Amino acid sequence: MPVPKMNNINRVAICGAPGVGKTSIFRWLTGREHDHDHYIPTMGIDCSTQANSNVMYYDFAGDKSYYKMTIPYIKNIDLFLMVYDIYEKNTIDTLDSLYKWYTSLGWSGEILVVGNKKDKNMTNMLDNILEGEQFSDKIQVAHVTVSARTGEDIINLQNTIDNILNPTTRSKVTFYSNPKHRKKSCLNTYCSLV
Repeated sequence: MPVPKMNNINRVAICGAPGVGKTSIFRWLTGREHDHDHYIPTMGIDCSTQANSNVMYYDFAGDKSYYKMTIPYIKNIDLFLMVYDIYEKNTIDTLDSLYKWYTSLGWSGEILVVGNKKDKNMTNMLDNILEGEQFSDKIQVAHVTVSARTGEDIINLQNTIDNILNPTTRSKVTFYSNPKHRKKSCLNTYCSLV
């Protein structure tokens, strides 16, 4: 039985493979404290909202053994943040599997593909970001990259979420899909969303 939709509340679920940084992104978006030194996997589903916000965020566990637990929530999700690790190619494959599974369950809504861990400096990063962009092109959705460890481009992510959920009240967003054109900070685009 699906979880009923609450009036005027947008539901955003964060999904992806284990260890990609879903919970860290969830904590940034909901104003919770961060503990970047310890990896503690999510067991099932966590949910939270921010003060003065009409967005309910759901942090879905990445472990496949918890997938069935998310079924009652899926149908009413307005936006999926599909997160992958920009250093782990196989995490993009997980997004493709999740996309197919959610649509097979009758879900239809918005998706934003999020590449995480851009604060690391490794050689395969650009190749994997390109693969993430190709996946987002394939399913015709937007793509952003962030660092949940440092908070880099989290404000851009928040603005992009707001624009997707509220297309008639677009805020100024600096959106760069191509890694060559990314800026270090998007603080000038902050619109008191957090």
